[in-house]
Amino acid sequence: RPRISSTRCFDPSIVAPGGLNLGFFNAASLVALITAAILLLAALREPVENLGIPVFPLAALTIGLAAEKQGDLFGLLTFSDQVRNFVRARNGKAHYGVCRDVLYTLAPEMVTPDFTELFAFIRTRLRRRALLIFLTSLDDPVLADAFQKDVALIGPQHLIMVNMIHPPEAKPLFAGDDVATVDEIYQKLGGHVRWHGLRELGRALHRHGIQFALLEHEKLCAETVTQYMNIKQRQLL
Repeated sequence: RPRISSTRCFDPSIVAPGGLNLGFFNAASLVALITAAILLLAALREPVENLGIPVFPLAALTIGLAAEKQGDLFGLLTFSDQVRNFVRARNGKAHYGVCRDVLYTLAPEMVTPDFTELFAFIRTRLRRRALLIFLTSLDDPVLADAFQKDVALIGPQHLIMVNMIHPPEAKPLFAGDDVATVDEIYQKLGGHVRWHGLRELGRALHRHGIQFALLEHEKLCAETVTQYMNIKQRQLL
């Protein structure tokens, strides 16, 4: 059975005396709340960690909306074992609609990502320095090693952020409730190995100037926008 935890993602400032206050960040908070509600309802039938993957397109659309509000250019690239879609950075409602349509047509594929091809593609297509936000999963050690090695192709040229959904079982060995069975001991050991691997990956990427964050699925949209706004405020580009 899925283990469901409750998280506060609703901003009380949304409810104003005259009705709903749907400013940009309040709207993002409301979207996150609705997303969390859908995931929690669906979790009655499917594992929560698998259901979190559809949040990636929603997060991409939210980032695009934030960039549009800020007057920035934004683009989109989707990939699996090869680059599937590439929309060059622009702005405007029509461009946002193109990105939205691309994301609506995405379908999951049971393939291994080819990071070498991905970063070679980015290197040849994006000549100017840009903020690149990767929404992916790197909890597989083989994929993490491949990403860490191949990202060097573009690391010095661009500002890179990597966000992934925090696997619920990836936690330190002595975190959480006490174990009651032998099976739970092995589960906690496996979770500790995953947590340690992701922690080491984050440190390795940080040494190359790459930001890495493990985010809860219901917070992915809002926190990714917050990261983007912090980068703008610090004028890192």
